[in-house]
Amino acid sequence: PYKDLSDRKGVVGYAIDLIGFEYKFEAAFWYVFRDTLIVDTLENARRLIGGLRMVTLEGEVIEKSGAMTGGSMGRNSGLSFAAAEKDKLFKIAEQLTEFESRRNTAIKKLDAVEGHIADIKREIHEFEKEISKKEMIFEEIGGRAERLTQLIEAKNNELEQIEGERAKLREEMEQVASRKVEVEGRSKELEAEIAVLDEKLSDSEVPELNKQADHIDEELRRLDGRIRDIEADLNALNLDHEYASKKIEDDRQLIKEMEEKKSTHRERVAEFKAKIAELEFNLGEKQRREKELTEELRDMQQKRALKQTEYNLAEKDFASVRSKLDDADKAMMVLEATLNALVDQTKDLKEELVRRGIEEVEDVPNYETVSTRIASIEKAMERLEPVNMRAIDEYDEVDGRVVDLKTRRAILFNEREQILSRIDQYETLKKDAFMETFHGINEPFKEIFHELSDGSGELVLDDNDEPFNGGLTLRAQPKEKTLQRLEAMSGGEKSLTALAFVFAIQQYRPAPFYAFDEIDMFLDGANADRVAQRVKKAKGKAQFIVVSLRKPMIEAAERTIGVAMQENNITSITGVKLR
Repeated sequence: PYKDLSDRKGVVGYAIDLIGFEYKFEAAFWYVFRDTLIVDTLENARRLIGGLRMVTLEGEVIEKSGAMTGGSMGRNSGLSFAAAEKDKLFKIAEQLTEFESRRNTAIKKLDAVEGHIADIKREIHEFEKEISKKEMIFEEIGGRAERLTQLIEAKNNELEQIEGERAKLREEMEQVASRKVEVEGRSKELEAEIAVLDEKLSDSEVPELNKQADHIDEELRRLDGRIRDIEADLNALNLDHEYASKKIEDDRQLIKEMEEKKSTHRERVAEFKAKIAELEFNLGEKQRREKELTEELRDMQQKRALKQTEYNLAEKDFASVRSKLDDADKAMMVLEATLNALVDQTKDLKEELVRRGIEEVEDVPNYETVSTRIASIEKAMERLEPVNMRAIDEYDEVDGRVVDLKTRRAILFNEREQILSRIDQYETLKKDAFMETFHGINEPFKEIFHELSDGSGELVLDDNDEPFNGGLTLRAQPKEKTLQRLEAMSGGEKSLTALAFVFAIQQYRPAPFYAFDEIDMFLDGANADRVAQRVKKAKGKAQFIVVSLRKPMIEAAERTIGVAMQENNITSITGVKLR
């Protein structure tokens, strides 16, 4: 019913879209909010004046006419702390952003849950509609049964009338049959006289009787056909009655099943609501776990990228060496082929010498012998073409490269073993340092917690053997109280537990100074005095700056600075040295 302005600057949304309510109260909420638009600032609201009622986040109300009411404006004080206020504003802005993100997430989850509930309601509505249809069909079948009963009674009455008429027709048929027998007997007696009496009989009653008999026979056939039709109608009506009865029974059974399904769906709706609550809880846990896994995955992806880069470089070098090795293998094959050819040629020459009876001598051969040998060598060389003349040099280069790569591989393997050994050493050192710190903080925590609360407390690891695989639990049991979770403690107990942990860390590894802001605000007088004495006890290792309004803390301080607000927003500062 209103236009979409979500793309306009500063528009948060319509008020009716930003609140949750049950669907049945929609008319009431629409009457209250109507087209009220929520805008972040008054400046952005001025750009949209006209036709809409707007409210800013500061509370200013801009009517459709342009009139502005309400809101609040900050006052400029005489003395301001701009930097501190700016930091606070930044923190508030970050918190607003975080809350807005959480709100959007909650709205999305709520929309999903409402969508699921709407689907279930729609399914229930469909079942109710189907049940209503079945009930209407059942009522219609009941009405049809009454009409069929009336129709059957009418047909039965008509059948009784037909039976009466049929009885009368049977009597007439019997009479006609007897008369027919008489006539047939008489016709047999008169057959001999037919030829003579044809002219005389032309004026007699016999032809008329024959016509009447034919008419009666035709009427009997018609009545027999009518009786068969009526019996067929009765059979059809009986079948309809049986079908209607069966249909009524089936519909009753179906209505019963629908009622059972309806109750079952109601139970399922309740189960779905419980399951929705459980899923929302699990969703929060899974989102928290997802953030942790995202951080771990990001670190693993960076490590994987580095390893992949190293692997690609090594693979590239290996491919280059492999290619050169293949070329060297080919050159070796060519040389082996040349060697085999020369061996064959030598063998042929020796056989030729033996065949010709020439003895091998060390003397210089004649011209023909040399020419023959040169020709045979040229033929052998032609068979070996093309020949890589640099095969031996390339083989030497590849062999040198292989030796170099094997050396480098051995160096990398040794470096890898050294790195893994160092990683193990670092893990051991990390674990030892952690356990040393853990025990160094745990022991003071036990003492300080007992000093502050007269109770017992300690730090517990989920996995003592592998502390980085689990978490750390802080167990605290104040005096005369049961062991309980930190969330179940009161405000004062939480403050004492947190302060005991801070003082334990300070005792293990002190910092130059500490700034505490009203740490005794939730404590009673006795506990506030204990905290003040603890601060006073720890002052030898560090300087403490404490903001407090409690008497025990002020009395335990070496120097007190008082800050008060006077008239006209003027701050007055006083200092007193306590002995």
